[in-house]
Amino acid sequence: MLRKLISYIREFRTESRGSVILVFAFALIPILILSGIVIDYARASNVRTVLAAAADSAVLAAVSHSQIKLPIPAARRAAEALFDANAAAADVKGINRSIQISERGTTREAKASYQVSVPSMFAPFIGVEAISVGGTASATGGRQPYMDFYLLLDNSPSMGVAATYEDINRLNRATGCAFACHILSEPDDAFRRAKRLGVTLRIDVVRDAAQRLTEKASATAQIPGQYRMGIYTLGPNCAGKRLTTVKDLSGDLAAVRAEASRIELMATPRHRFDQDRCTDFNSALRAMNKIIDTPGAGLQALQAQKVMYLVSDGVADYANDASCTEPLAPFSENRCQEPLDWRYCEVLKKRGVRIAVLYTTYLPLTGEWWYNNTIAPWISKVAPSMKRCASPNLYFEVAPNQGLAEAMKALFDQVVANSYLGQ
Repeated sequence: MLRKLISYIREFRTESRGSVILVFAFALIPILILSGIVIDYARASNVRTVLAAAADSAVLAAVSHSQIKLPIPAARRAAEALFDANAAAADVKGINRSIQISERGTTREAKASYQVSVPSMFAPFIGVEAISVGGTASATGGRQPYMDFYLLLDNSPSMGVAATYEDINRLNRATGCAFACHILSEPDDAFRRAKRLGVTLRIDVVRDAAQRLTEKASATAQIPGQYRMGIYTLGPNCAGKRLTTVKDLSGDLAAVRAEASRIELMATPRHRFDQDRCTDFNSALRAMNKIIDTPGAGLQALQAQKVMYLVSDGVADYANDASCTEPLAPFSENRCQEPLDWRYCEVLKKRGVRIAVLYTTYLPLTGEWWYNNTIAPWISKVAPSMKRCASPNLYFEVAPNQGLAEAMKALFDQVVANSYLGQ
């Protein structure tokens, strides 16, 4: 092709006939105009590319994690400034742009439109004074809502079981019992000996997991005060067992973490006090229902969504001879040991409170007569009852030695992931 073109040019240079030169002269004008029009449209295309990129950047920024924290007017101003800065590369005046930001629940949508007339240099020869360039862009993002977490942590005597079979065996060898019973009338009870031996109890793992959870919430929050937490146990002493507030609901998660360090195993005044009936989930859940106020949509701090964490081995032990779901314990008047009654959870869920359940697997204590004769016959019902207590997709089962803290944080992620409105 190149050789042919060079050949044609040489022929034209040596051509002496006037008609050829005249034809070329007439042809040169439209060729130049057409070339100019191509240049005009190429420039307009470049402007379109620059402005489209500017619009994309603006809307994506408006729904980004950093900008979504801002009120809509501030986010709009920031998006407009970003558009203008990027659009300057188009080197064209008179850009009409509009950026609109709207919210529905916790979802934010940003839309950008732009329009500009790119002046023509050659196209006016064909009646085109300017080339119109326009386009739109949109993006959607969501922020996590305000949420209040109420941690109901089982600290009943059963949480004094060693956390692993290795620790269970160590405790058995030292005390003759797998339970680190915390008996105030005994200066050297199994609980204190377990501490000296460095045996890890279930309550130790629960305490650590609660503290880790506050760290997770702090690191996840997108806006100040987005997450608040409160911590509650079944009580410090079986003599006055009742729901006990370790830390009221607070947005100061560092303070919540500090108070969580005070979580300790429930004590009893003496051996076999009140027939060891110290785990009354029904009363605790009724009390929590009074503490947790009406859930909101999560758009504002005063309209926070409500989530109750329940961390327990799921085995109740309290006085109930009227409606106990399992045979009453032997050698007792009305001692009821049974799986947690999930119907008390339904009362909370019907109000809009979501319940995240972490079932700390009740390790079989097959070497103990009491376990074999009172709990083993129905232990298989505990996990299903705990799962039925939980809201959809908010149930974990994990042995204390299998990463309880990680399970609590995973539950947190699941709660947040399911918290966006409209899902």
